[in-house]
Amino acid sequence: MIERSLLIAINSNVQVSKQLCDVWIDPPGMDRYSSMDLSKGQEIFEYGYRFVKENFTAQQFQQIAA
Repeated sequence: MIERSLLIAINSNVQVSKQLCDVWIDPPGMDRYSSMDLSKGQEIFEYGYRFVKENFTAQQFQQIAA
């Protein structure tokens, strides 16, 4: 019950924050991770890092920053 309430609050904040981003990266399959599973932090980081390396170029990010 507490986890569900926290997830609802987090999701609400995420929806607002997405509107303020220049780039929103949301790799497919991230829903298999729970925001409460802190022990998988490194795995989540590596998954996201690989996704960006495989799907984006440095030039794409430089264009956004310009």
